[in-house]
Amino acid sequence: MNKWVRHFLVVLAAVAASATQLQAQATGEIRGFVIDNSVMAPLNDVTIEVAGQTVLSAQQGFFLVQNVPAGVHTLTANMLGYRPFTTDVTVTAGQTTDVEVRLAIAPLEMAPIVAVGYGELEAST
Repeated sequence: MNKWVRHFLVVLAAVAASATQLQAQATGEIRGFVIDNSVMAPLNDVTIEVAGQTVLSAQQGFFLVQNVPAGVHTLTANMLGYRPFTTDVTVTAGQTTDVEVRLAIAPLEMAPIVAVGYGELEAST
């Protein structure tokens, strides 16, 4: 009986290891860079969101999102002062998908300010 339990545990461990390998193979990476569309300069610290993960673009605008499940995902990039960028990205298991993100400047709008004042002021001499 003890021999069967050991055999079962060995088989169970092998199945678990195979499942882990299959899961690792069922993911890919998204690699890319972010640039300002008007001057074509790289942008760092841009928030990149895809497949429930969030990363920031680093120096020279590069970013990498790892362990993305295979399939089609929506990638969104946001940065203050720029319009949001959204695109669909197809991730293939075991592969790296390259993406170029071009952010367009968005004018910041401010509400008009009205200043109203009442009161008296005594001049001091």
